[in-house]
Amino acid sequence: MGELVFPKGTTIAMDTPPLIYFFENIHPYSKIVSSILEKADERKIRFICSAITILEIFVKPLRENQKGIQVKLEKGLIKNRKISIVPVTTSIALEAASIRAKYNLRTPDSIQIATAKKYADYFITNDKKLEKYPHIEIKVLESFI
Repeated sequence: MGELVFPKGTTIAMDTPPLIYFFENIHPYSKIVSSILEKADERKIRFICSAITILEIFVKPLRENQKGIQVKLEKGLIKNRKISIVPVTTSIALEAASIRAKYNLRTPDSIQIATAKKYADYFITNDKKLEKYPHIEIKVLESFI
């Protein structure tokens, strides 16, 4: 298994699936995400995710009435001081529309990419089709297995 290493002071945007893998302990991806998060303090790495991640990540636990996972997500994501949740602003929405129009991505993916482009150095996902976006360095977890 390869390791994702980032320079000190890097800002990393996380797509929703890597966070789901981490919080639901889905192997082998959860180990990669865990390793990245563990090194955050020593490498002075900052993490962000789009507010749309909250929508995406809570659907299944709410639908299936999984209170334990909901509490875990609230503590580990919403109240986690190491992960900044970025609101979907008008400028991000406009950039997302441009990305969606040019690269034919789904709306949530376009919002994630627009957020990463504006605020991060890297975007971590497990969706290979997002690699076609050239304006931010995208790391696909599958490539590190």
